[in-house]
Amino acid sequence: MTPKFVLVVETGVRAGERVEVEKTLVIGRQGADLDLEDDEVSHHHARVRVVGDDVVLEDCESTNGTWINEARIAAPTVLRSGDVVRVGKTSIAVELLTSRTTVSEPAPMVDSPDAPSHHHEFAPLSSYKRRGIATRDLRVESATIAVVVGTAAGLIVYFALR
Repeated sequence: MTPKFVLVVETGVRAGERVEVEKTLVIGRQGADLDLEDDEVSHHHARVRVVGDDVVLEDCESTNGTWINEARIAAPTVLRSGDVVRVGKTSIAVELLTSRTTVSEPAPMVDSPDAPSHHHEFAPLSSYKRRGIATRDLRVESATIAVVVGTAAGLIVYFALR
């Protein structure tokens, strides 16, 4: 039996809406399978597609990028149950349907004792890198910030001494 995935819109006008991913689903602002009223979402922002037993998310060259668990993706990336996808200002949770779950059931409340714990489903960061999952390397961002701050300080000193 092929696993079934559901996208649950967490923020925005469509918050609480659940959409089952069966084949390919385009997320966008207009003319998409999942239309979002979000000015930061491109017309065809991202694509979710079933590949074997996996669901893969890919950015469709959007202006603001596509994010999984607050890490911007640069290539098609496998989604796991518990991941949070962000397009624009809209957050979308990923759920794996089990044989006991149906799309019509409401998502459990986070503080509920019945809410599933996803902590056991996440692998260490090194495991994600081996499987090619998009991750965020803060060293690059830190180096970029240091260069910008250093350049700004240098310009201030240069023009102050003129």
